[in-house]
Amino acid sequence: MEPLEKISTTYSHDPKWAIGVSRLIKSQMAATGITYSDLSNKLKTLGTTQTPENLRVKINRGNFGAQLFVQLLIVMGRKEVNLNELESIVNSLDM
Repeated sequence: MEPLEKISTTYSHDPKWAIGVSRLIKSQMAATGITYSDLSNKLKTLGTTQTPENLRVKINRGNFGAQLFVQLLIVMGRKEVNLNELESIVNSLDM
């Protein structure tokens, strides 16, 4: 068996994307009237434990893992994600 080539990846952190994710989640929260406390309680049904304060900090920063992102959307009743919506938010930011 031939050795696998080492794949080098580079990730550049762009704060616009964190802001975009934050705004997307907050807009969904506003649209559904859900609070951080509600999110905390609903996440427990998926086996995820996050305090309301911890969620507030993570969502405000827009800095959390993909699993939590998907779980947040699910507990808010959003079954589809339009990536064009997220990209539009990011592109509209003037930074």
